[in-house]
Parts: sequence; C-alpha cells; structure tokens
Amino acid sequence: MANQTTQTYDPWEAAENAKERERAYYGRIMVDCVAMVFPGKGQRPVVFVPGQYPGVQPFTQISIQLDPLPEMQLSRSVSNNWQDWSADWLKITMPSIKDLGFIKPNGGVDLRKFNEQWVKFSYEPGFTKNKEAGKPNYKTMKFIALYPNEAECRKAYLQENTSQTAINVNQAQTAAPAASSPQVESALAFIRSIAENAMKAGNPVPEAVDDFLQKNAAACAGLTISSPEVQALLKDFDENPPF
Repeated sequence: MANQTTQTYDPWEAAENAKERERAYYGRIMVDCVAMVFPGKGQRPVVFVPGQYPGVQPFTQISIQLDPLPEMQLSRSVSNNWQDWSADWLKITMPSIKDLGFIKPNGGVDLRKFNEQWVKFSYEPGFTKNKEAGKPNYKTMKFIALYPNEAECRKAYLQENTSQTAINVNQAQTAAPAASSPQVESALAFIRSIAENAMKAGNPVPEAVDDFLQKNAAACAGLTISSPEVQALLKDFDENPPF
C-alpha cells in the first residue's frame, strides 16, 4: 500500500456543482445482543438474570458500534441501539442487513455472521419520534455495502471520497487509539445505549449511567461511573450529543 494518496481537487468546480451529500460510514461493525427485562414499578430495564424476575418477559437490546477506518478521522464513537420490537430495527436496519445476504435458513437475520464484517452504512430518519417538538424523527442505521476485508473497505472509501487530498494512511493508523479488552468495549457500547435512552426520555444521563453500573457491575467489566473510560464516554456524549 502506498504511503500517500494524492488527488486533484478544484474547490471552484466543487462549489459550482455542489449537491447534498449522504454521510456514509465505513469500517468494521461490532454487534452485541443482551437480554434485558423491565423489573417493574417504573424502573429502568436491567440485564435479565434467569429466575430473578419470575413471570416477567425478557426482551433483547441490540447494539451495533462502528470500528471506523482511521481515514475517516472520527472524533467520537458511532453506534446505534434498538429493542427487538423497535420499528426502526424491524423495518429499516434489519432488512438492510438481510439485503447484504445475512439470512438464516428460517428467514431470520443472521447477526452472528454479520458481526465484525466490513461495511458501509448511512443514517436515515426512522419511525421513532423526537422528544423535542418540531424536530425530525431520530435516525437509524441503514447498511449499504459489504466488503470482504479492510483493504477493500478502504479502497471503496477512498474512491467514493475524492475530495480528500494527501491522505497518509500509515499516519492515520498510527494515530488510531488502541482498543481495550473486548469485554470493556462491549460494556462501553451498552453504556452508551443506556445514555442514549436516558437522553431520549429526558432523564439525566450521568445518573442513569451510574444507576445502571451499580446494578449491573458483573456484566460491565468492573467499570464504575468514575472509571476513565466511562468519564471519557460521558464527556464525549456531552460535547457531541447523538440527537
């Protein structure tokens, strides 16, 4: 792979032929499915433990987080989460995954095979109403393309983003933050979903995250509200709200 890709870009021509762009994301996706339950009395959902809530039907919380190509230079994490009854999941996101070929013999979506695939996706308006009057519905992921490996994903990204100039791939890869353990990454993805749900409901985000961590310590890789990873997530969430 060449160290540098240089492309000719005429800003005058670009301005004269400007059109609305679809923001697309490229990289490897991480899927996580967690059984949850509403314990009752208005409490927030918690991780389902067999035998702990007799008679209460569990549901599945589906989370997808992007491990982006370094070339995208994203300053914040990109993720989405759904309950298994969500119209956004059932009518937009899940069908788009099936369209890429991830279908089980019984017709269901094959999320185990879809996990850790290299993809391209965009966000489009879903069916979930915004809590703020007058604002459009919340957006949901729609998967567009599948790539066999990182090299092909990168090739597609560079081909479809011709305005980039002098990209130093090696430099971008060196600057990418080191990944923590899979358990911590999975916990952080789920913590972000708790934060998003709290924001949608109009509840204080730090308090919701702290309450969740205290009640689900074993399932959260030992993270607490004061853990550097959680504090960094909350800081990023405050500075770059997802909605």
